[in-house]
Amino acid sequence: MAGIAAAPHPVQIGADVDSADLVTSVAREVVCAVVRRFKPQLRALVLTGSMARQEATFVKVSGGWAALGDCESLLVFEPHEALPDSTQVADLQQEIELRLKQLGMACPIGLSAVHPRYLGNLQPHIYGYELRTCGHVVWGDAGILALIPPFEPCAIPREDAWRMLCNRMIEQLAATGEGHQPEDALPTPAGYKTIKLCLDLATSLLLFCDEYAPTYQARCARLQRLAEKLPAMEDLPFPLQPFAALVEKATHWKLFPAPRARDAAPSLRPRVWDYARRLWRWELLRLTGAPEELSNACLVRCWMRFQPLPQRLRGWASLARRQGWLASWRDWPHWAHLGVQGSPRHWIYMAGGELFFRLPSLRDEGGETCPHHDLQTWRKWLPVQPERAADKKYSWRQLASEIGWNYRRFLMETSS
Repeated sequence: MAGIAAAPHPVQIGADVDSADLVTSVAREVVCAVVRRFKPQLRALVLTGSMARQEATFVKVSGGWAALGDCESLLVFEPHEALPDSTQVADLQQEIELRLKQLGMACPIGLSAVHPRYLGNLQPHIYGYELRTCGHVVWGDAGILALIPPFEPCAIPREDAWRMLCNRMIEQLAATGEGHQPEDALPTPAGYKTIKLCLDLATSLLLFCDEYAPTYQARCARLQRLAEKLPAMEDLPFPLQPFAALVEKATHWKLFPAPRARDAAPSLRPRVWDYARRLWRWELLRLTGAPEELSNACLVRCWMRFQPLPQRLRGWASLARRQGWLASWRDWPHWAHLGVQGSPRHWIYMAGGELFFRLPSLRDEGGETCPHHDLQTWRKWLPVQPERAADKKYSWRQLASEIGWNYRRFLMETSS
C-alpha cells in the first residue's frame, strides 16, 4: 500500500483480485474522498485495524466482493482546525461506501477525526500499541504515528485484555440475537463475530500470559509455542493444545476464508462460547483476587470497586454528554443509583455477560426461553432503556438488542 495517493485510479475489482489489491482499492477511495473534503485542514490520514495489518477478510459475493469488518481510519487534523461534527463524518462514510458499492465492493467505513494531541496522549493499551506498530499512513505526514508514546506490550494493563473480551462477547451476543442463521453459512454477521471472538480470546489470554503480539498470525504462532511449552499448566482456564488448534483454524479462516466454511460450523460456536465463559471468569478472578465461589455478577461488582472515582465519574459524564444533559433529566435518578457502584461500562458488561452465558441453553430451547424476572433484572443494569416498558412478552433477543445499542452508543469510542 505504500504511496497511496488521492488519484482516481482504483484497482479493478474482478474475480482474480487478491486481498492486498482489495485493501489498496478501499484505501484509495477513502483517501480520495477525505482529501477532497478536508485537505486544507488535514495533517494525515492513517489506516488502522486489520486492513492496516493486511489481515482483512474479503469474501466473493454476487456482483463483487464484501469485506467482513470495517475499514477504520484516523483523520488527523491540524491542531488549530476544528474537527468535523458527527453528521459530516457520517455523510462522508456513506459517500465512500456508495462509491465502493459502485465499484463492486461492499465495505463499511469507519472514520474518526482527532487532533495530534490525541496521539500524544494515548496511554498503554492494545489499540495504542497496534496503532503505533501497525498503523499505515496513507496520506500526509508520514511520521505522525511517532507522536504516540512508545511502550512495550508488558505495559498494557491486563484490564484492557478483559475489556476486549467483553466487547467481543457483546458483539457476538447482539449478532446472535438478530435471529436464526444457518450454522454452516459462515460468513454471516454472527458467524464472523464468532471467528473474531475466538481470535480475541487468544489475544486476551496471551496478554495475561505476557505473550501478546499485535497480529493474528503472530498470536497464533505464540499460542502454539505456549501450548507446546506448557501443555499441562494448571493455572489456566482450559487446556491450551485444543484451544490453540481452534485458534489456528479460526486464524486461517480469517485470513483465507472459504466461500462456505462448513468445517468451522456448527461445532465452532458452542466451543468458542465455552472458552469465552471460562476465560472471562478466570481473568476477572485474577484481576480482583476474589474467591472462586463468587457469582459472575458479584465478580463484576467486586471489580467495580477497584475503579477510581474520577474515572467512574468521567464515564457517566461522557454518557450524559452523548444523551444531552437536559434532554436526559428523567434518567438522572437511574444513573445516580448505578453510579454509586460503577461506571456505565461495567454495568453494560455485567448485563452482557449474564445474557451471553445463557446463550447455549437459549438457542437449544428455540431461542425464546429465559425467566422474565432475570431479563428484567439485567435490563435495569443498562444505563439507557427504550421509553416503552418491557412487557411480559419481552424476549432475550430484545435485551440483546438493547445491550448492543448501549455498547455502540456509549462504549465504542471511549475508554471511560
